[in-house]
Amino acid sequence: MTKLSNRIGLQRHISIFVTLLVLMLLAGGFFSNRVDAAGKDTLVVARAMDINSLDPHIAFCDTCKVVIGMMYETIVKLGPDNKTILPQIAKSWDVSKDGMSYTFYLDERAVFADGSPVESKDVKFSIERWQNLKQDSNMYVKSISKVDASDPRKVVITVSSWPSELLGQLAVPYAGIVNSDLAMANGAVSSADAPEKDKAEAWFMKNSAGSSPFVLESYRPDEEIRLKQNPRYWGKKPAIKRVIIKHVPQSVSQAQMLESGQVDVAMQIDADTAKTIRSRDVVIKSQPSYYFNYVALVPGATNLKVPLTPKVREAIALAIDHEGMLDVTLGGAGRVQPSVIPVEFPGGSGFPTPRQDLAKARKLLAEAGHPNGFEILAVYPDLTSYGVNYSVVMQKVQQDLAKIGIKVILEPVTMAVLRARTGGTVPMTILMWAADYMGSAQYVQYFAMVPGTTWFYLASGTTNDMPSLVNHREAELMEKLQKAGAKEAEKLYHEFAKEMIKDYVIIPIGNPDLLLTYRKNVQGMRYDIITEIPFDEISKR
Repeated sequence: MTKLSNRIGLQRHISIFVTLLVLMLLAGGFFSNRVDAAGKDTLVVARAMDINSLDPHIAFCDTCKVVIGMMYETIVKLGPDNKTILPQIAKSWDVSKDGMSYTFYLDERAVFADGSPVESKDVKFSIERWQNLKQDSNMYVKSISKVDASDPRKVVITVSSWPSELLGQLAVPYAGIVNSDLAMANGAVSSADAPEKDKAEAWFMKNSAGSSPFVLESYRPDEEIRLKQNPRYWGKKPAIKRVIIKHVPQSVSQAQMLESGQVDVAMQIDADTAKTIRSRDVVIKSQPSYYFNYVALVPGATNLKVPLTPKVREAIALAIDHEGMLDVTLGGAGRVQPSVIPVEFPGGSGFPTPRQDLAKARKLLAEAGHPNGFEILAVYPDLTSYGVNYSVVMQKVQQDLAKIGIKVILEPVTMAVLRARTGGTVPMTILMWAADYMGSAQYVQYFAMVPGTTWFYLASGTTNDMPSLVNHREAELMEKLQKAGAKEAEKLYHEFAKEMIKDYVIIPIGNPDLLLTYRKNVQGMRYDIITEIPFDEISKR
């Protein structure tokens, strides 16, 4: 600028400078480099999408919670404190003295997107379809023994087990209430033969049938999903009229798009990448999360070089440097998680921090008959999830296990490929778990080594039922938990967490801090356990 002023004189220089400044500000540029992604009415989001379905009773994935939670309402919802259960479709409820029966009174104002009222028949249909389709999220509804919809404005739900968990489980997105008439007209079935007769999933991939603030506009796998405002929404209408979630697998790309203004929110920027962001128009907030990443071992895999016996699994767990893992993968922005149940959840506290013990790991390998180690294949998703780059994690695991003679062969794949292979030909992988609600049953129902849980099934490989994996103490605790009240349940969960540590099938790697990263003109951002970010609360200046 000095050369310019020397050439044309100070007065002319100031005039030109002011003119340029005005033009640049009008264009949305200058120092802030501010470019609004799509105007005040549209929120553009970058995240790695792992959608396996948009059918609320079939879907079970990280992005599914985000999207389905915005398209379907549930009987009750989780409050902003991430603990309190609040009314949603039900305006109030009563609980029987024995805690086994819940009567929900439906809000008379609630209507679906087509204008038809939300009635008890829709709740009954949705819960029974969710139960009978027997998908992964079905574990949250197994406790329900009966749904009485004889009164259109009242639903009575009776449970046979897990009485202390029902309200939390009915708040998960997969408990979304669908318009039963519309769903049935497009192939949905709620009866026991639903797995064979229900043909509605293809329709749900292009349409939605809920009562929420948003409805599905379009979905292009591995590209983007668009939600638009429901013009007939019966509650408080959101300020945002359209949400566009773009599939951006890598953290660096998300950060670049956020800085340039191509997106308003980036959902999976890691701590190291966040440090490179210089734009004054980007807000970065860090807070503890309820996510955790875990290395999973599959003793039933068909292509194992040596059997993954209890001693071998324990040796693998002891070889991992958990504190070093946090530094390498998260720059220290997180914490070591001792057990599958996070410390904030009932039963998850009071466990020692896991430490690397190479001497004991080598001793266990020798006792198992493998003093010189062995080779194992690790197949994992090539993505960054909540600040954790899975390739970096597995490279660190590879280095740690090499110290006890175990050679890890790394094979990064897409999430779709991993889903197709998990169990049968994947001896080792890494995945993450995001809490679906504030309750510990989800951890034992998903991760326990007890027949009927998801990870017992996956860890058993192609057999789907590996008797040597059964933890009989966990089976006893599971039976007690199904009848326990809240106070007794917390003690049982603690015992359960202790047993799951000793399984050494699921090895928690770390609990990353959550980074909320967004443009400063975005208002109302907060962390929600269930939907991660409640888009219906967001506005743009």
